[in-house]
Amino acid sequence: MLNDLDKAKFELLTTAGSAFIANVLLNLNIEEDESIRTACVDGVTIKIAPSMWNSFSLKEKLFVLAHEAWHVAYGHTCMDTTGLDMATLFKAADYTINNMLKQAGYSMPDWVLMDLAWKDLSTKEIYDILLKDKTSPESPDTFTQAKSKTDVQAIKQKVDKIVVQASIAAEKANEAGTVPSEVARTIKDLINPKLPWYRIVARFLNQFDKSDYSYTRPNRRYLPMYLPSLLSNKKLVDVAIATDASGSVADEDYTVFFSEIFAILKKLKPKKITLLPFTTRIEEEIVLKKPSDVFKIESNGYGGTDITPVLEWAIKNKPKLLIVF
Repeated sequence: MLNDLDKAKFELLTTAGSAFIANVLLNLNIEEDESIRTACVDGVTIKIAPSMWNSFSLKEKLFVLAHEAWHVAYGHTCMDTTGLDMATLFKAADYTINNMLKQAGYSMPDWVLMDLAWKDLSTKEIYDILLKDKTSPESPDTFTQAKSKTDVQAIKQKVDKIVVQASIAAEKANEAGTVPSEVARTIKDLINPKLPWYRIVARFLNQFDKSDYSYTRPNRRYLPMYLPSLLSNKKLVDVAIATDASGSVADEDYTVFFSEIFAILKKLKPKKITLLPFTTRIEEEIVLKKPSDVFKIESNGYGGTDITPVLEWAIKNKPKLLIVF
């Protein structure tokens, strides 16, 4: 039995500066597990060894709960560990959390991994240091990860939701500044995801699509009825699209580029598109008038990249619209 578990939770909830991590903890399950040395977490459930837990003071129990919850907040349980030495990663993650909790005034057992000389370093930076120096002791606790990519992704979705909710709680408590920068950056990306570039292009081009009705041209499909037809006052007459043709562009990138060009030709029906494959110069000018013309384009990546010739071409030729992939 985990003695004083609820009391330790309440202690964390009422500790100044702990609004964020307390909310993370409240969204996690807690189970007893005497088969482990101390405690571990998988992103959803914290497992604690009762014999270890019951030997601690209330302040040390508070540290254990906060420590395991921070593994979740840092994303340690769902990070990409491909090619990483897991034993070293466990240690680096513990140093990151323990250094932070020590500075926050937590009481912790003597055997935990801690080095305040690394207090401003990220988990990855500490990992790189430990990888070169194998003399530090082993981590007494671990975090675990699901074995399949599908399960890892499912856990990540739950973790993302938990940390976003916790960040909102911290803001309401005027404690947003208590979240470590490494975690804050992740939360910022979750709350303010980068808009995919192809959506930006589509949104911009939609202003050129047919957008108004007019009775000046009868819609022949409905004759002898006389119904309004869509008419655009912003017809695309001259469009230029420059595509990076350097050696750094992969075949997958070309596929995306040409898919977007195909969609522009099919949906917006410009009079023509002047395609400008470029490296450190414009390699050629290709005129595209119908969607099927896209399939005739060859993609051979070579050379470096310099956009200056494209801009000079645009100044001279003055296309109505220039898109650069």
